[in-house]
Amino acid sequence: MPRPTFFRLEEEKQQKIIEACEKEFSSVPIHQSSIANIVKYADIPRGSFYQYFEDKDDVFYYICDMLVKEPETTFMELFQENKGNLFLTMQEFFDYFIHLVLKSQHAKLLKNIFMYMDYKRSSEIFDGLDAERRAAQHLKGRKKQRYHQYEQLINTIDYSSLTISNVKELKVLLRLLFNTMHASINEAYRSEQMGKEVDIERVKTEFNMKLNWIAYGVMKDN
Repeated sequence: MPRPTFFRLEEEKQQKIIEACEKEFSSVPIHQSSIANIVKYADIPRGSFYQYFEDKDDVFYYICDMLVKEPETTFMELFQENKGNLFLTMQEFFDYFIHLVLKSQHAKLLKNIFMYMDYKRSSEIFDGLDAERRAAQHLKGRKKQRYHQYEQLINTIDYSSLTISNVKELKVLLRLLFNTMHASINEAYRSEQMGKEVDIERVKTEFNMKLNWIAYGVMKDN
């Protein structure tokens, strides 16, 4: 979360700094981004950056929070419209989200965010303990604002068509579904990196196939 000094800036200057950060985070992988470039784009002294943010990760997480608000709201709206039908909601949400991450004005930034998360999980030189500490701090700051949405989801979900019966099992299912969605997005990114044009309709079809496998299984009844 930015320091209080950042929020005391005029809104126009705040926006200029955030746009400078987004420009840098969009142009190179996040772990290769440069504070020097950010302050250059924002036309501020380097010392001012540290008056506004603890470090690069601080502003990165803040931007992530801003970008995720619309998708989170969309998911909950779809969930309400579908009367708690989790699988139908995931299908419709993916239709929306895959266009957002591949075709929206923030597509390059979102791609680098996804790739950065993979880098942080897999890089041998990354300080895992520090990553865990920073992630814990970030999640603590968001816990209150997300609790209401999570509670709403728990209370609205239609369990009648599911074999799960408690919150613990629901958490496992949600993790599986969102991991499946992220895997589909990363497959699209890999196609882009190989110079192939991504067929969004094919990506959606394959994701729906995975959803059906999770919902109904792949084994035939004997």
